[in-house]
Amino acid sequence: MTTKAQPVRPAVPPAFGRETAAAVLDVITNFPDLHNQASWEEDFGSPGHCGTTRCVAGWAQWLHLGKVYWTTDLWREDPSLEVEIWALQAFGLEFADGVRLFHSSERRALAALKQLATFGAIDWPAVYVAADDDEYESEDF
Repeated sequence: MTTKAQPVRPAVPPAFGRETAAAVLDVITNFPDLHNQASWEEDFGSPGHCGTTRCVAGWAQWLHLGKVYWTTDLWREDPSLEVEIWALQAFGLEFADGVRLFHSSERRALAALKQLATFGAIDWPAVYVAADDDEYESEDF
């Protein structure tokens, strides 16, 4: 039985901001089966499965720290490591943009990461167009 290739953590983590966005974009572009916006991290380590899936926030934290810190881990860990709070800093995002990114569809997250890696900011109307998603018409920008 062959094992699918898995991402490798870099020896030196990417800088926060655009470099982190580019590194996460690289992982989910090269390993699309391991991208799942529905969960920070979900381990499917059974034989024949693709491995652990993560959302963009989970991938950012894993690339930097080698672990995804769930809220339930935090009673004995540093609360600033909680994945959503930590990933806001890693991507250099304000809270509203982070919430929108972390709770988006896979297509929308991919389009947003491309913007963030290229421009250092997210143009949400352009993201919805790029993701071929017309839900943006009902949201406030």
